[in-house]
Amino acid sequence: MWRRKYRIILGAILVLSGVCAWWYRSELASYYYAWCWQGTHGEEAAHHAARLVRQGNAAWPALRWLLARQTQEQIEPAAELLMLWLKESRQLEAWQSKLSRLAQDWPALGDVGQAVVLEAVCRYTSAAHDTGEPTPHNQPTALPDSQAEAWSRNASELAPRVAEFLLQTRPLHQSLARSAALRLAHWVVLHDSKLTPEVTPSPADETNRQPTAASAWWRWCRDLAELGLLDERETVRAQAVRLAALPALQLQAKLSRRLLEPPGEPSATVRLLLLLAVGDAAAQDVAPSEDLARLLHDPDEEVRHTCEQVLRARGLTPRQIHLARLWTDSDPWVRAQVPRLLYESTQLDTAAWLERLSRDPEPVVRAAAIRAAGEHSEVRLITRLTELAQQDASPTVRQLASFYQRELFLRR
Repeated sequence: MWRRKYRIILGAILVLSGVCAWWYRSELASYYYAWCWQGTHGEEAAHHAARLVRQGNAAWPALRWLLARQTQEQIEPAAELLMLWLKESRQLEAWQSKLSRLAQDWPALGDVGQAVVLEAVCRYTSAAHDTGEPTPHNQPTALPDSQAEAWSRNASELAPRVAEFLLQTRPLHQSLARSAALRLAHWVVLHDSKLTPEVTPSPADETNRQPTAASAWWRWCRDLAELGLLDERETVRAQAVRLAALPALQLQAKLSRRLLEPPGEPSATVRLLLLLAVGDAAAQDVAPSEDLARLLHDPDEEVRHTCEQVLRARGLTPRQIHLARLWTDSDPWVRAQVPRLLYESTQLDTAAWLERLSRDPEPVVRAAAIRAAGEHSEVRLITRLTELAQQDASPTVRQLASFYQRELFLRR
């Protein structure tokens, strides 16, 4: 009697287990393929990855399990696997559904898993010429336009979704995910036509404005770029400069300080990007040409060449650039040659140049500027000569300034 009951119960359990296994066969198969992928390499791993990806949405629990077990060294292959899973969705709505699941499970993924997710999304959005990209739900898969035009239209559809995903997850302080976050943010700005600078509140007005989706986005981008500029990795700083250079972020002053103020930027590649970011003539107020001229002596040849091109674009003549190179030389005896060379050209504001040279930290340069002002009767510098005669730290400079000050008064 009891044995019969046990057999019935055991049979019921086996039947129920079979039904559950059949019902969740895709999920169970996904776990198997994920486990196989984890322990194999090369073509065998690619085979299991393809079978895992074909499970569609049912593969996500297995992928989530897999991501939680990855190490920092496995970010690249795991990101490639997840990118293939994202590409499996050819319709925009299905792709957005996957992105929503990623955002929902974001906190449980850990630092490595989050880095994998962002890297996968970043790779996915960068696949500009892949015909497997999702299409809007009201359009056929095979678009009649060229691939480039089709991608441009698809990118404009994808960008707002990616922006929403980034605002939901807010990967600011995840160091491993910062590189991909910067690239994704930059990609969104380039492809979302609704995120125009005109809708961006200035920092001074932000406290008085009602928060909007656009203002929240730009505020997050500024925070991300500022963190990226302080990152110890050169590649991350370079990506941060590219993002911070966007006019809507209003970070030109910070970029200028990073370039021009001590201790400065140690990487020549990043210095070059910073120079291009603040080299426009419109940035003259935050990155004056006389400060940029110091990069004419940069250790890197490409930075020196680019600096010269930037100064030319700002309207400086070859003669002015030559004098700027001498004036910013580290050798004070080279700088001391500038005052006598100023009067070889009629296109220069000699008084402005001499005034700057009179503030040089080396007495020999200040003395040369004073002598040139006195010999060429620069009456516009009488006030400055008076200051030097009374306050300069060098007795020689004070004496020289006092002499030429009296001379200029007598010539007036």
